[in-house]
Amino acid sequence: FKTQGFDDFVNQFKVPINIKLNQITLEGGKTTPECIKAIENSQGSDLILIIRGGGDTAEISNSFDTEELFKSIKDSEVPIVTAIGHEQDKGDKLLITSVSDLDLPTPTALAKFLNCKLYEHVLYKISSVIERNEEQFEKNIEAQISKQFSILENYAKVNLSRALRSAR
Repeated sequence: FKTQGFDDFVNQFKVPINIKLNQITLEGGKTTPECIKAIENSQGSDLILIIRGGGDTAEISNSFDTEELFKSIKDSEVPIVTAIGHEQDKGDKLLITSVSDLDLPTPTALAKFLNCKLYEHVLYKISSVIERNEEQFEKNIEAQISKQFSILENYAKVNLSRALRSAR
């Protein structure tokens, strides 16, 4: 079952979320119907990824560039992202990549993209909490400084008053 493209994706994807995996045949006549069935079975998901490492572009095209699969992708209520290829396949474009909602050149590139996008929201929330805490911290410090200044001011007045009384 393991393939280089899948392994590359899994090794780079660092977001701890639930993933439902649908294994399909990567080449040949079974690819399109298995991929369509996987898309249909994944309609309750947040995102559908179609990933595959590189290889013979003509054979990949014969397996993934079919009208039935294109229709399934377009009819999907769930966004579909493709990442089919290896780094050296960059110039080889498949039609499926222009039909999907988003395409990245390799499974590794997709994993890195998702890491950034999914953690972006988490980092924004953390940043917001830190900012609110900093504002509250500054208010607390200002209140403490004001309180200490008031105590020091009263202390000075009392001591000045005592000093004036004893000087008489």
